[in-house]
Amino acid sequence: MKIQTVLLITVLFFCNKAICQTTISHTTRIDPSKIYNKNTGALMSQKEVYELLSVKKLNLEEVINKYGEIERYEIDPNIVSKEKFTRDTGKRVKQGEVFLPFVMKSITNKTLDSDKLKGQYILLQFQLSINEPNLIEKPFLEFEKILSEHKNIQGIFISQSTKKESKDKIGNKSYHFEIVPNGRNFDKRYIIIDYPTMILIDKDGTLISYYTTYDMGKLKTDLKNLQ
Repeated sequence: MKIQTVLLITVLFFCNKAICQTTISHTTRIDPSKIYNKNTGALMSQKEVYELLSVKKLNLEEVINKYGEIERYEIDPNIVSKEKFTRDTGKRVKQGEVFLPFVMKSITNKTLDSDKLKGQYILLQFQLSINEPNLIEKPFLEFEKILSEHKNIQGIFISQSTKKESKDKIGNKSYHFEIVPNGRNFDKRYIIIDYPTMILIDKDGTLISYYTTYDMGKLKTDLKNLQ
């Protein structure tokens, strides 16, 4: 899926790498051999990219696959960056449409493949980190409560915390869901803009709905309607 992330790009070509900074102060290391012209589909040379960026700031679109890996980057030379971070929720999968597939790895090295999970409901929760106070706040506790009461739902908690941070925080505690670390690219793949955000997926892999902390009533209603 193509995720448009507005990046203020300062490309420094050294050691076959380029560095770009987003407006949320996150530094991403870019492989310049994966930058393509969005309009023509042609691979761009380092010289072409450098010359473009020397005269104007451009948007870089990350094409993220189901493994949460960046497959390539695309630049539209005709669109100048608006210099603000944005994720367009209008590009999200809509209710009733097939949800974009994923293959995630939990902190216990369990593979969570959405294609292989078909036949059961899936409830995802996206959170920035697994650190306090997130572990003791209502959305996390409510997530655990829901999954303890609904055995027919596969719960997956995704955060941007590292595997070590996650394991250290969880300790010996056990939950009724899997915990996936290093989930930033999945946040971008599914265009997450609020934390926490929950996503309910039907048995056939289609999207039921998105939920923020303000939508818990709707989530409970939707859960009651599950067959």
